[in-house]
Amino acid sequence: MQSSVARWGVGEWVVLFCLQATTWGGVFYVDSDAPEGGDGKSWAGAYTDLNRALDEAISDDEIRVAGGVYRPGPVGGNRELSFFIDTSITLLGGYAGAGQPDPDARDIAAYPTILSGDLNGDDAVVLGLEDLPGEPTRQDNVYHVVKFGQNSERSVLEGFIITGGNANGSEWYNSEGGGISGWDYYFSPPLFRFCTIEFNSSGQSSGGAYVQGRFEDCVVRFNYAVNYGGGLGSVREITRCVIEDNGCGQYGGGLNLWSARVVDSVIRKNTAAYGGGIYAGPAGIEMTGCTIENNHASVDGGGIYVSNCGTCNGFPVLYRCRIIGNTAGGNGGGFYEDPSEGWLWSCLIAGNTAGGMGGGIYEGSDGYCGIVNCTVFTNTANDGGGMLYLNAYSTIEGIVRNCIFWGNTDLTGTGTEPAQIHLVGQYSTGHVPDDGPLSALAYHCCIQGLTNSYTGSGNISSDPHFVDGYGQDDQPGTDDDDLRLLEDSPCINAGDNGMYSCEMIIPGTLPGTGTGTSNGTFPGEEGYSMCGRALFDLDTRARIRNGIVDMGAYEQKSPGGNIIYVDDSAPGANDGTCWGDAFIDLQDALAVAIPGQEIRVAQGVYRPADPNGSRESAFVLKGGVVMLGGFAGFRADDPDARDIRAYETILSGDLSGDDYIFSGDDDHGPWHDCSREDNSENVVLASGLQSGTVLEGFTILGGQGGGGLRCHAAVGLEVRDCLFRENLASAGGGLHISDSTNCHATNCVFTDNYATGNGGGIYLHGQSLTVDHCLIVGNQAEYGGGMYLDNVAATIVNGTVAHNFAWDQWGGVAVEVGDDVVGELRTGHFLSCIFWGNTSENDNVETSQIGRNFGNATFDFCCVQGWTGKFAGVGTIDQDPLFVHPGHWDTNGTFYYYDDVWIPGDYHLQSQSGRWDAALGGWVQDGVTSPCIDAGDPMAPIMYEPFPSGGVINMGAYGGTAEASKSWFGGPICEAIVAGDINGDCKVNLADFAILSQHWLWDGQQTP
Repeated sequence: MQSSVARWGVGEWVVLFCLQATTWGGVFYVDSDAPEGGDGKSWAGAYTDLNRALDEAISDDEIRVAGGVYRPGPVGGNRELSFFIDTSITLLGGYAGAGQPDPDARDIAAYPTILSGDLNGDDAVVLGLEDLPGEPTRQDNVYHVVKFGQNSERSVLEGFIITGGNANGSEWYNSEGGGISGWDYYFSPPLFRFCTIEFNSSGQSSGGAYVQGRFEDCVVRFNYAVNYGGGLGSVREITRCVIEDNGCGQYGGGLNLWSARVVDSVIRKNTAAYGGGIYAGPAGIEMTGCTIENNHASVDGGGIYVSNCGTCNGFPVLYRCRIIGNTAGGNGGGFYEDPSEGWLWSCLIAGNTAGGMGGGIYEGSDGYCGIVNCTVFTNTANDGGGMLYLNAYSTIEGIVRNCIFWGNTDLTGTGTEPAQIHLVGQYSTGHVPDDGPLSALAYHCCIQGLTNSYTGSGNISSDPHFVDGYGQDDQPGTDDDDLRLLEDSPCINAGDNGMYSCEMIIPGTLPGTGTGTSNGTFPGEEGYSMCGRALFDLDTRARIRNGIVDMGAYEQKSPGGNIIYVDDSAPGANDGTCWGDAFIDLQDALAVAIPGQEIRVAQGVYRPADPNGSRESAFVLKGGVVMLGGFAGFRADDPDARDIRAYETILSGDLSGDDYIFSGDDDHGPWHDCSREDNSENVVLASGLQSGTVLEGFTILGGQGGGGLRCHAAVGLEVRDCLFRENLASAGGGLHISDSTNCHATNCVFTDNYATGNGGGIYLHGQSLTVDHCLIVGNQAEYGGGMYLDNVAATIVNGTVAHNFAWDQWGGVAVEVGDDVVGELRTGHFLSCIFWGNTSENDNVETSQIGRNFGNATFDFCCVQGWTGKFAGVGTIDQDPLFVHPGHWDTNGTFYYYDDVWIPGDYHLQSQSGRWDAALGGWVQDGVTSPCIDAGDPMAPIMYEPFPSGGVINMGAYGGTAEASKSWFGGPICEAIVAGDINGDCKVNLADFAILSQHWLWDGQQTP
C-alpha cells in the first residue's frame, strides 16, 4: 500500500454536508413567493417562474428552487408544456428561499418543492390507480411534468416532488412518462436524487418516469400505466429507492426494465396482470440486495416476471435478494420465467403464493434457471409444486445447488418432495458443471421429503433447523422471520464449493456495452462471472467460512476468528463476524478484541461517545491488536477493498458533530471556537501497550485538550498511514508519546494541530522513537510548532517540517534536555529532512527551523533554511526546496496568532524531469528542479522512487516513495533503463560506479 504521505494531499480535506450543492457554473434562484421582476441572481431577486431559469441556464449552471408549488404553464395552458431541460445543468429543490432568516437553508422535508402537472390545481382524489389516466379533472394536466432533451446528459434533478403528469395522449410520444420523459442516453444519463415521483399516469407505459436515467434515494409511488411499468420504465440504474403502491394494467406494476441495475432497493405493494413488482423485458437485469415483497399479479409473476428471451443474450441475475409475500392468480407467486435464462444467488424466497403453478418459482419451457444457495420456504401453489415448477416439455436446462427447500405446499401436501420441487415433462440436463445422470436436477441441497427421484448427489432431507422460520407473528414470508441456521443445523458445511470458483462463467450478457470472454467480466460483456460477487450471503457474510459453503441463503457465522469487522452502516447482527454483521460502534470491537486479532474498520466517521457522552471518552487501543482503517465496507462489491484516501475512515472527537469548518474567509481560528467545547479531550489513547499494537489508515481529528493520539508507557506501538489534523493539547496536539520505547510513526501527515505548550504536531519523550516519512506542516505551539523532542532518543527520517509556527521559540523542531538528565544519551538525529518556512516570534531564521536547549541534535543530509553549521551533521544545505505550492497562514489582518487560519498546500518537490500532481493523478514537468532531489542520505535505499531516480534518495517526506520527484540531468529525459545505469542518466560511467562502490564499502563496514 502506498504511504499516506503520497496518498493524502494536504489540501484535499473532504467535508460532507447533507445535500450540499457544488457550484461549477452560474447559479440561478427561483422562489414562487419572491417579488416579480427579479433577475434570478439572488434570493432577493429570484425568478418566480422555473421555466425562466431553465431558458437562461447553460451547461454546468445550477438552479436553486425554494419550497413551493411550480407548474409548467398557466391555468388552462397547453398540455404540451413541461419543465424542459436540454442542457447539462443541476436543479436543486428544498431551499428555504426569500423571506426566511437563512434563504440558503436546505431541507427537502421542511421546504417541499413540488413540480406539478396539474395546471388548474383541481385534481380530484381517485378511488383506484387505474382511474388516474381517465379522471376528468386530470384531462387538462400536462402530458409530462419534466421533459429531458437530447442534450441533457449529466443533468441532476435533486430534492423535488414530481406529480400530476398525465401522458394519455393519442401520439406515442405523449403516452409515455407522465412524471418524467426523456431520451435514451448511452454515456451520461441524467441523475435523480432524493426525489418523490407520485400520482402520475400514462396511457401506454411508465406512469412515473420513462427515461434512461439513474435514480438514487428516490420514492416512486401511486403512479399508473395502462400497459407497461406503472412506476418507472426504461431506467438504467436504481439505487436505494422505494418503489411502492404503483399499478399497471398489463406488465410491471412497479418497474418495467430492459437492461438495468437495481441495488439496495425495495419494490413492494405494486400490482399488474404480469409482474406485480417487476416486468423484465428481453434484456439483462441485475438486482443486488433488493427486497421484492407483497406485490400482486392477477395472472403470472407476483414478484417478478421475466419475459421471453429466447433470441437475446441478456438474462436476469438476482443476488442477495428477498422475494417474500408476493401473490399471483396464475403461475409464479414469487418469480416467473418463461422461457428465459436466469440466476438466483443467495436469495430468500418465502411466503409467496400462486393460484396456479410454482408458488415460489415458476420456470417455463425451453428455459434455464440457475438457483444457487437460496432458501425457499413456505411457498404455496395450487398445482405443480409449491417451491419450483419446471414446465420441462422440451429442452429445459436446470441447475439447483446448495439450496434449502422446506415447508412448501401444494395439493400433494406440505412436506412431500413434489411440494418442494415438482418437475413436469421430460428433463434433459445441461450447463451442469460436473457430470451427472440425465435425471439429475439438484445437488447438495436440503429437500424436505426427499426421494431422490430426480436429484443428484449430496442431498439431504434433515430438518435445516432455522432460528425462527415464522417469527413473532407466526406468519411465513414476513420481515420478522429468521431463516438463519442454528449451530446444530445439518446444512452447515454441507454445500458444494464448485459454484464459487472464478472459473464458473455464466453464459450471456447483462446490462451495459462491450464484449469479452475473460473471467471476472462485468455486466455487458459476453460471459458473466460471479467471481468476487457471489462470495457473500444474504447478510453480506463471507461464504465458505469454515472450508465448505453452507446450504441456503445464510452462512453460519464462525465462532471466534482473528478478524473483527466495524462498519457504521452494517445491517446485520452487528456482532463483528463479517462485513454484513459488523459492529457499528468501534468501541464494541475494542471491548472484545484480544491480542493477535485484527480490527478492520470501514469508511465513515466514528466517535468515542454519543453527543451526550463524557469528554473523557476516547478510543483506547488494545495491546497486541492491529487496527486498520480505509476499507470499502459491506455496501461495496468488494468490502475488503482498501484505499485510505478513497475510503476515508475518520476517528473524531467531535461528539456532537457540530465543529465549525474554518477557511481563509473566517475572522478567527478554530482553537477557541465554542463549537469545540464539547469535544472529547483525546480521540485515541494508548497506555501500557506491548509490541504488536498497530494503528493504520485513519484520519484522527477533533481532540480538544489531550490531542489526537496520546500514548504513555508503551512498547513497540506502530502508527502508520494516519492523518492527524485539527487537534489541540497542552503538548503534542497531533501525537503525544511519553515514557515509551521503540514506538514508530511512519508515513503520516500532521497538519493544523495546536499545542498550548510544546509540540504543535508531535511531542516525543522516551527511548528509541522513530518518525519516518512524515509531513509536518501548518501546526502551532508555544515551543516547537512542528515537533518537540523532550529528553528523548529519537530518529527523524525523511521528514518535511515546514510552515509551522511558534509564538515563542523554535517554529519547526525543538530539542531539549533538562538539567536532571544532562550527560545521558538523549539526542535527536535528523536524516534526509527538510526544514523550511517555519516561523517564531523570538528566533532568527535558523532557530525558527531547528532549536535546542542543552540537547544533542545532528542533521545529516538535510535542507535547513538559514543553516549556519553550528549543529552537527554532514551534507546539509540551505537552498530553497522549491515546493510546488507551499501552504500558508492567513493572519486575518491581526497580529494575534490565535485567529490565524491554516491554508494548505502541496509539498512535492518541483522537477523538470517530472513530479507527481495529486490533483491530476499523474506526472507533470516544472520549469525548475529542487536541490533536494537526489540530495538525501546516499546510503539509504531509493525504495519506490520512480525512474529516473538518480541512485540517491530525495530529501523530504516523499523521498523513497512512489511519488518522489524524478531526477534531472540537464538534458533529454531518460525514457528507458540502461543496464548498469544506476542513477538513471542514460549513461553507464564513473558516477554509477561511485554509487555502487559507496554502498559496497558501507555494507562492508556494517558487517561484523
